[in-house]
Amino acid sequence: MTNQQFKRQLVTIMSVDVVSYSRLMGENEGNTLIQLNKHRKTVEKSVTSYGGRMFGVAGDSQMAEFSSPIDAVRSAVEFQSAIHDGNKLLDADQRMTLRVGLNIGDVIIENGDLFGDDVNIAARLQESARPGGVAISHTVLSHIGDRTDMNFTDAGYQNFKNINIPIHLFHIQIGDETEDMGNSLAGLLSVPAELSSVPGFANRPALAVLPFSDQGSSKDSQYIAEGLSEDIAIGLAKMRWFPVISKNSSFVFNGKPVDEMTIGRTLGARYLLEGNVRLHGELLRVSAQLVNAEKGINVWSQSYQYQLKDIFELQDEIAQNIISALSTQIDMAEQSRAHAKSPENLGVWDLVKRGLWHQNKLTGKDASIAYDLFAKALEQEPNSVEALVQMSLWNFWHIWAARKDDGNLVEMERLARLAMHIDRMDARPHMLVGISLLMRRKADRARVSLDEAVRLNPSLSTAHASIGSTYILSGNGELAIPPLKTAIRLNPDDLFCFHSLGELAFAHMMIGQREACIEYSDQSLKLRPGYWYARLARIIALVEAEAMEDARKEVVELKQQNPDLSLDDIRWLPFVDPSWNDHLVEKLTLAGF
Repeated sequence: MTNQQFKRQLVTIMSVDVVSYSRLMGENEGNTLIQLNKHRKTVEKSVTSYGGRMFGVAGDSQMAEFSSPIDAVRSAVEFQSAIHDGNKLLDADQRMTLRVGLNIGDVIIENGDLFGDDVNIAARLQESARPGGVAISHTVLSHIGDRTDMNFTDAGYQNFKNINIPIHLFHIQIGDETEDMGNSLAGLLSVPAELSSVPGFANRPALAVLPFSDQGSSKDSQYIAEGLSEDIAIGLAKMRWFPVISKNSSFVFNGKPVDEMTIGRTLGARYLLEGNVRLHGELLRVSAQLVNAEKGINVWSQSYQYQLKDIFELQDEIAQNIISALSTQIDMAEQSRAHAKSPENLGVWDLVKRGLWHQNKLTGKDASIAYDLFAKALEQEPNSVEALVQMSLWNFWHIWAARKDDGNLVEMERLARLAMHIDRMDARPHMLVGISLLMRRKADRARVSLDEAVRLNPSLSTAHASIGSTYILSGNGELAIPPLKTAIRLNPDDLFCFHSLGELAFAHMMIGQREACIEYSDQSLKLRPGYWYARLARIIALVEAEAMEDARKEVVELKQQNPDLSLDDIRWLPFVDPSWNDHLVEKLTLAGF
């Protein structure tokens, strides 16, 4: 532990970033740099005039600090308004807009730079701001009070990546923040008239995949950019739980300087996927970002880097990774969206997503709330595949948490088969049938259903992980490793990644690879310290390596994290050969459990 004392201070942090900077650079590097430098000077001049200090410039981003939140807000509105007015004098393809995020917090100051969670929150707020707009936290709003004549729009609580608590977000109303882009549409679009009246898909979130831009100069990069967009759109359609706008509609916007909110309104899409491809020699870089088109904010972004190999194989791998990540990110965004709504008069979709929000808390109280919401959704629409799938999955988690079956397995399979009857092309019901068979110690039969799930949707990471589980419960740890690693590769940010990592720990324990077992159990327990299955694997590995002192320490931690765990729970694990249960009980007892 260090005794170094850092200087701390309560400040208002401003984060500024350029909207669609990568796209602008790909279209016209020279003009983009000219506009960037011009906007930087506008921001710096305004920040200084309101008593602020610039402390960070990186690429297209700028950071500033203020002692007064009111001055910070006034500065942000001033330079955003100035840039807005200046953009009116430019052609549409020359315009550049900024997003701004403001937060207040106690930060560490070192060598002129600011560090801490509150700096990161300011950056996340910036990513959620409207193009040309300013997003602020509730903390900033509470300090401002009624001391300005500005108007604010409540955007509800938002969950941000790597931020532990939801942040209450507000938008400052700055005239018409999308006017710059909206006025540029005349004569640019040749969209069929019927697209403007695309229905709302019964409140389900439609997604449109925009053409990936090619920022390289080779035919290979052009081919990959075109093929990726099409492969991702086709793959996403296999998810089944949200509609995907057809490629012909999305590609109307190829090469046109149209903002995301306008594209979303035109296509009837709540979410847009856009990206770019750059090839340097044998190194391929692919960037993708998911945009909430209703608000014009980034939901998720990711960059991938690969060594160029067989183009067809590589394109499939990239598409699968993006598809799996997108499904999770859209699901999380929809859960937050539903949770922020008033609970009265929720439709089926919002009931299901609100239920999932509670279910993913993994507590008994939240599980009970989730059950009631899923049940209400099924009352409204008994044939809702989404409600049937989530209620079936609820039964599985109840079985696992209680470590007993009070008819839940029968109900789990019944609901899954009903969903399968309604939509045989949805991979999830096949997966759930497979899991229910697995819990009955029928691993071979389970694998048939799980293989079908993967055939229908190769990006369904949970199905790959479950295939790994069939091999573990059959006593073959070596065969379990490849599908489990595939699951993690497809969706490393999945909320339940701790499960796949725990299974990997168990698989390596089974084949005597103690170091790998402990490494994977460490990763699993970092995500979920109370996951007893991952700790069980490392205890067994330590006992078999005769590291008894370390094993006993782990048993103490196991009891502290899981005081209700008993040897009967170990005997309950559905291994096909019960001698595995006996083996685990014996080793755990030797370690002092």
